[in-house]
Amino acid sequence: NGLTSLKELYLYENQLKSIDSHTLDGLTSLELIDLDDNRLTSIDPETFQNGLPNLKRIFLAGNKISSIDAKTFKGLTNLGDLFLDNNELTTLDAKMFNGLSKLDKLGLSINQLLVIEPGMFNYLTELRYLFLDRNQIVAVPSTIFLGLTKLKEVHVNHNPVYEIYGHQYFQSLCDPNPDCEVY
Repeated sequence: NGLTSLKELYLYENQLKSIDSHTLDGLTSLELIDLDDNRLTSIDPETFQNGLPNLKRIFLAGNKISSIDAKTFKGLTNLGDLFLDNNELTTLDAKMFNGLSKLDKLGLSINQLLVIEPGMFNYLTELRYLFLDRNQIVAVPSTIFLGLTKLKEVHVNHNPVYEIYGHQYFQSLCDPNPDCEVY
């Protein structure tokens, strides 16, 4: 397609309703794609599967995405930032983030998430910033943060949380990382 050296693609604030699964084919140098503030309702599970070894940042905030297939981000081993804020997500597949071992920032704020499945974040060993604020989360089991030793900030504010499970919950959340903060 002649764009093999393209590193950043900005398509934010348009009226896009869908992205064809082959739209990004051949963009082997792509490091960033910004699809914020469009009208996307879903993401084809194949969209990011066709040769994007350098993709580091995905912006999908401000759309109307209600669900995401567990395979959508599979194989994006260099992905560092994933922003899914301000969508209509109600649930997330527990395997959705498997393999994203370099993920540093995960934005899930301003959705309709009710439950965070235990083990969902276990493979995000480099995660430092997790944004879960402004959802509908009512309970937070301490096991959802197991293995996240590099966390610096966790935002769970503005949720109707009425129960936090686990003995000495916040202490165990930030151990052994002294730089960790919980909001």
